[in-house]
Amino acid sequence: MRIKKWDNCEVWVNAEKELDPPWNKGEHYHLTGTWGEEEVALYIDGECVDRNNQLPPAQPTLMAEVFTLNNDTPVDNPDKPTHCILRDLRIFNYPLNDAEVKEIYRNLHLNLVE
Repeated sequence: MRIKKWDNCEVWVNAEKELDPPWNKGEHYHLTGTWGEEEVALYIDGECVDRNNQLPPAQPTLMAEVFTLNNDTPVDNPDKPTHCILRDLRIFNYPLNDAEVKEIYRNLHLNLVE
């Protein structure tokens, strides 16, 4: 996950995780990215896998200019998609904490199992 600190800023703030083993084709994964004035954080299946507070971003004002989904490059390049399906996208107007992410994942997982 990457996000810029403000409009027209050239610096991206990343939260990332190299997976070992890599993801399995056809399996479901729950990803959560959250950011605020303190940090950027990335969660996989309800667990935090990376936090970045080196250059914490503020809430972006122009989402199209500072926020990217489904792009597998460190620069804006639409020729490098992540080849995944984004489903059930939720955008909150505040940073989520660890407990909130775990609860969202738990509730979603319970609904998928039923």
